[in-house]
Amino acid sequence: MRVLKRFFGAVILLVPVIAVAGSAAYFEWMAPVVPGKVVDKQERIVGARHAAPGRYLSTSFDLKAATEQDRYLYGSPLTTDIAVDARTFAAQKVGAAVNVKYLPINPRTARLAGQPLIPQSLWMLAAALAIAIVAALFRRTRVIAVLSTLLTAGLLYATPGPPSGRAALAAAAVLAAVAAIAAIVKRGSPRLLFAAWAVTTAAVVAWPGVRNSQANSMTATAEIRSVREFLAPRSSRARTRFITLQEFDRVHAAFVPQGTTQPVFLLDFVDHGSVGDLSEGAKVAVAYNPAAPEAARLVEGQRTHYWKNAAVPVGAAIAAAWLLTRQPKGGKKRISQRREQPVRSA
Repeated sequence: MRVLKRFFGAVILLVPVIAVAGSAAYFEWMAPVVPGKVVDKQERIVGARHAAPGRYLSTSFDLKAATEQDRYLYGSPLTTDIAVDARTFAAQKVGAAVNVKYLPINPRTARLAGQPLIPQSLWMLAAALAIAIVAALFRRTRVIAVLSTLLTAGLLYATPGPPSGRAALAAAAVLAAVAAIAAIVKRGSPRLLFAAWAVTTAAVVAWPGVRNSQANSMTATAEIRSVREFLAPRSSRARTRFITLQEFDRVHAAFVPQGTTQPVFLLDFVDHGSVGDLSEGAKVAVAYNPAAPEAARLVEGQRTHYWKNAAVPVGAAIAAAWLLTRQPKGGKKRISQRREQPVRSA
């Protein structure tokens, strides 16, 4: 019975993984590629609290061996919005010729040839979750794996903007290292392992952010396109849905970097009230890295909401760690007494 449970448990875990991997492999190596043309460029916000600037190329192309039904369902030629990264969006012009790869069962699911079907941040999050699941399979590291996963998920939720796949994967890599050390040494309390993971993860995740902020060496003037406020809930019922201790604003703006003629769109999150005029059409100063101008940030903006709103999930994870790893009163004394008792010979 135990073998059957493990078998069916493994099947339940592996079937979705195999399905996703098979779909990605099919799209990567077997999906048809046809010539197309960029007919329009669009930039819009995707999401709310965890919004990201979505960049799309409206592209038209003809299907291979299209039937009358295909032309009736999708049009001739088919026109669909293809999501691209910031550099591809800036490089492509309206009217440019491109190669398009599409899924035959749903031709509107398409990408430019050479771009993956699954975004990098998404497969990083999936890889981080897989590492956490593997670490939770071992009894010695099960507690720390669960607590680490809860803490990482809480931090990703509390941080506005798209969830960072790199941060999640870095935290999972540290978790795997701690789990390996615990398996080799076979000593150390769960509290100590959790503390080691938390400190190392904070250093690994925080350093890229500090380095990127220091690289913003150039300044420019941007025009605000839209602003959305995320205020603290005014009722207890609303607070259960979105925990916001520090109010913040989502600012969508555009500016022209030095040496270029095309505008670059940015999305920044700042403390509510930290920047004077955040109305649509207002001018604000931004700092940016010439190598990645789309990651520009408002100069006057303060960002204390990153750690203030993270206080609740961090506190919950620490409390859970204390409850799950503490020993009952007299537990240590009973363990020491068992060790001191002599072994009776038969």
